[in-house]
Amino acid sequence: MRRSDRKCWDLADNVPGGLRIESFVKTEEGSCAIKVREEASHVVAVENRTLLRFTVNVAAETESESLYYGDHEKTWGTEVEIGHRPLNGGSRKRSIERGLTSAEPSVDSGVKMTIKYTAVGCMCEGVSVIQLQVDTPESDDDAS
Repeated sequence: MRRSDRKCWDLADNVPGGLRIESFVKTEEGSCAIKVREEASHVVAVENRTLLRFTVNVAAETESESLYYGDHEKTWGTEVEIGHRPLNGGSRKRSIERGLTSAEPSVDSGVKMTIKYTAVGCMCEGVSVIQLQVDTPESDDDAS
């Protein structure tokens, strides 16, 4: 469920209170546009304010032929563990990122992510899907 006016940022829903998982695309300009053949970063940020430790599995897939990770890969997957909140309060924060590049101009290219979280030590787990969109205008080099 989109919780922002920015189409390249979203929060996971159906997660326990105190656990926050967000995903966004970070570009030099700070917009939702990845210039052709210029790398942006696909970021997944996890924040935990609970007394439980979590393992978070991330599976991302580009839904456009023009978008790819790393060396022309359409998918990206990783796992991150995050500890419980510190004894003095507050939250633990972890973030992971992967390069995201566009091969050709397009509008509203999609990235679909499936997030699975599992609490370490108890039978608490769930799945959430995050949908992001980016524009891929021509780079300044292509315009000349």
